[in-house]
Amino acid sequence: MPRCKAENLWLELGDLEKTRSRVFRCAGIYGPNRNALATLRDRKAGNINDSKLVSRIHVGDLCRGIHASMTSSIAARKRVYNMADDLPASREEVFSYAKRLGSFSEGDTDLSTRTRRDKSRSSKRVNNARLRNELITDLVYPSYVEGLKDLENQCIW
Repeated sequence: MPRCKAENLWLELGDLEKTRSRVFRCAGIYGPNRNALATLRDRKAGNINDSKLVSRIHVGDLCRGIHASMTSSIAARKRVYNMADDLPASREEVFSYAKRLGSFSEGDTDLSTRTRRDKSRSSKRVNNARLRNELITDLVYPSYVEGLKDLENQCIW
């Protein structure tokens, strides 16, 4: 079933039940054990030379947004939220930053010969304005930089 059809059916169900219904469109989710640092550590990065822009969200901010939607006083019954941070970035940018942050040597991260299946030829940037205006005005991790830095500082990558 196409995504939009499923979303519309879910929102219609909220109408039938006379309750609020929410759809959360999640960007690339990262956090402990699922992030660029862990991927480099485990040598599973594949091709990191991908320059397409992709939106991401730290699992902590994702949970905060979902919780905020459940406790929100927003009267609208139907809402669709793009759950993403403020800075779409390429895989190349994220892994370059992770290499520096994690003090990986070039030999540790020379994975360019490995290939990764290309899921899409287009960038995957989303607008998070509704999330920021209605649910979370202050993301703890507004970009991958803060998210990876926190994971590194807590040694939970």
